[in-house]
Amino acid sequence: MALSASEAITMATLNGAKALGIENITGSIAKNKSADFIAINLNEIETFPLYHPTSQIVYAASRNQVRMCG
Repeated sequence: MALSASEAITMATLNGAKALGIENITGSIAKNKSADFIAINLNEIETFPLYHPTSQIVYAASRNQVRMCG
C-alpha cells in the first residue's frame, strides 16, 4: 500500500521526533514546543497546477522552491 502525503509529513515531523525521543519539545506545532518554519513557492512548473498542496509538497516540490527558513 502506498503512503499518503499526509502520512509522509507526519512521519517526517511528529514520528521523527518520537523516534528520537524528543516529541515533548518538537515535532508538532503546539504551545511551548520548538518549531522551524519554511516557505515554499508552489507557483513553479514542478508543482503546477496546484490541486492539493500537501501532495505537491511531498511528491513534486524541490529544495529549489524553498524561499525562506526560520
